[in-house]
Amino acid sequence: FQQDINTGQYVKIPDDVIQLRLQEQETKKQLKMDQVKQKKLMQLHRMQEIQQKAEEQMIKRQIETQQKAIETHVKAMENQQKALENQKALETQQKVLETQQKVIE
Repeated sequence: FQQDINTGQYVKIPDDVIQLRLQEQETKKQLKMDQVKQKKLMQLHRMQEIQQKAEEQMIKRQIETQQKAIETHVKAMENQQKALENQKALETQQKVLETQQKVIE
């Protein structure tokens, strides 16, 4: 029953109107639940994107660190090669000096 605004009397609400109102309430409730699900899915998607970006950054940093380590190793090897070359040059110079010393004697 519903009170009539104009007369103030209570009138019976037809069953089909009651059904429509119940369906409307159910539809609104379902829509709200769907909106909540959608919002949670969006949050999950955002969190996955953030996690993926963080993983990509971590991998990028690891690669950069490995590249720097390789570059450092290459420089060390180059320096070692130069040191060997310098040592050979000194040995050659030493032999030349020894030869000159023998010539002088």
